[in-house]
Amino acid sequence: MKKKIAVIILIAALSLGVATTGCLNGYDELEINENYFVGEDLEERADNQYEANEDVRVALYVEGFEADEDGVADWVIYATVTDPDGEPVEWDEGELVLDEYVMVDSDAVIDGDWGYIDYTELPLVFSPGLENAWDEGTHEIEFTILDEIGDKDKTITMEFEVVE
Repeated sequence: MKKKIAVIILIAALSLGVATTGCLNGYDELEINENYFVGEDLEERADNQYEANEDVRVALYVEGFEADEDGVADWVIYATVTDPDGEPVEWDEGELVLDEYVMVDSDAVIDGDWGYIDYTELPLVFSPGLENAWDEGTHEIEFTILDEIGDKDKTITMEFEVVE
């Protein structure tokens, strides 16, 4: 009888392990917990306003990433930035087009119950550089975040204003 109970417990434990493998923190989808614009000082910019030659910085914190059997998470962040006319921003005479632009293509070993990416201390930066400038008006950034291991994605849209 004790052997039969031990086998049942073992089967239940293995079933539970199979059901939760790779799904860190119990997330079925990616969750964006923080997304905001910041200045050079990393302080949140409540007005989301920038000057034409200023770098635009975005802080993101996303949870729910899965890892492979080696404990490695793999993610990609694409960004499309549109100008006030709704067209993708082009710089350097069309050499750089911010349309599904790969901002991040990374992987990392997960240590324990990790499963998140944090771009709040080192935000994502869109820089017009010395030769370019933002057009005056409202711009939109659409981020698509992919979890390559968990086969999940999340898209968010943010707006910022360029003022003279």
